[in-house]
Amino acid sequence: MWLDICFIIAVTVHEFSHAFAGRLVGFRIFRVIVGSGRTWWRGALLGFDVEAKAFPFSGLTFGAPRQLERTPWKHLFFIAAAPLANVALVGLAALFIKDPISAPYTSDAFNGWFVLGLANFITVFLSLWPRTYQKEIGTKRSDGLFLLQLLSSKKRSEILEETHVGWFCMEAGACIEQGRFAEGRGWLDRGLAEFPKNIRLRESYVATLIAIGEYQAARSTAVELLAEIPPQHVRRLMVLNNIAYLDALLEDPALFDEADRYSTEALAAIPWHPALKNTRGVVLLALNRLDEALPLLRASANAPNQPPGSRAECLCTLAMAEARQDELAAAERYFTTARQINPQCPLLPRTETVLADMKSRKREARGAAEVSPG
Repeated sequence: MWLDICFIIAVTVHEFSHAFAGRLVGFRIFRVIVGSGRTWWRGALLGFDVEAKAFPFSGLTFGAPRQLERTPWKHLFFIAAAPLANVALVGLAALFIKDPISAPYTSDAFNGWFVLGLANFITVFLSLWPRTYQKEIGTKRSDGLFLLQLLSSKKRSEILEETHVGWFCMEAGACIEQGRFAEGRGWLDRGLAEFPKNIRLRESYVATLIAIGEYQAARSTAVELLAEIPPQHVRRLMVLNNIAYLDALLEDPALFDEADRYSTEALAAIPWHPALKNTRGVVLLALNRLDEALPLLRASANAPNQPPGSRAECLCTLAMAEARQDELAAAERYFTTARQINPQCPLLPRTETVLADMKSRKREARGAAEVSPG
């Protein structure tokens, strides 16, 4: 229990140090996440949008510069402030440990300081270990890898541009999460005017078009993007996933073979990702392979930490699949929840039509059974 509390302290100090350092140098701080797994609380704290999650052993701070920085010092300060704050806590804990050798084996009050120091030491080690790691939102860099790349003359300009691009993408994402789709699209238009070939911006543009239901335009943009992405590029799989999803939603049988191939490839590469599970389920639903589609659709709909728009789309698709299985009560529940989460979800009218059609067929079948002889 005390170890968990100490990790919560260490991770909270780490993430808020990122946030305050970013604010000091003029970065836009979008969200501070403490922990991982399911969200149990989200709200405003110390002037930041804060999300607390179930497992206290990691965190994320989303921040970006509002203009393209040509020198790395602001980024260095933003990144380095967090591990330095944890090092300070290690030092503070060390001041109160009378006997460092026996502290781990004692149960007196000083043992608590040892555990606090240990939790912060582990947090510093994991943060500065130069690596990439998987989160629900995709691949992230550790603080250590970010610092090394900032200090590298070969990587520096790429990293500085990437973080500024992140500002446009995160501003757009924040708008879309709140249902301000036109404003979100405007942020991406601004970013693309500055970086017209940037893959991340164009991928975000596709996601925005999907969110507002412009499926044909989204597919055209995604197909253009796929033709330009190198085969081994990390973002290629998400573009494949988006094309497969759009192929299925456009309901054109000529596109179903492509959707099947692309969704299979993407999910095989990242089998844990909720969005890829959902896309594969949507494609299987379009192919009328309901028994295979339903487990994937249920898993994606119940995945934690999804944006409201994405979860509403998952629930709509699941509702349509359940309706086709004649599970109308479950379908109605999913549809109602989707409408509550995101009343602007572009799949709501389609889902409502499917439910009405299945109810009509059920009434007709019941009526036919009542008038049949015998």
